[in-house]
Amino acid sequence: MMLALCGSFFLGLWSWRERRRSQQHLLALGALLLGLSAFGTCLGYLIWEDRAPIVLIINLLLPILVHPWVALLLCGSTMILAGLLDHRQIARVLRPALEEPA
Repeated sequence: MMLALCGSFFLGLWSWRERRRSQQHLLALGALLLGLSAFGTCLGYLIWEDRAPIVLIINLLLPILVHPWVALLLCGSTMILAGLLDHRQIARVLRPALEEPA
């Protein structure tokens, strides 16, 4: 649920900022978090089908996706990353003016 909430936040923020090309990092982070949320939701169906190779992969990924601290770390790190990318964009736009020769 936390991944879906954070992903929706990033997509909403991207939409609120008029879907500009310079804000595509918000779209990418939001889609990534919503994709992880959807993947965690679909794991029950994949296990129910009893497919041997998929069950081995799921046994490796399930503890990572289910543990709540992992979701907190993913959401927190994506927020920090989005903040750093926004800071980089602001620093590019607000460069100090060059002094004109006299």
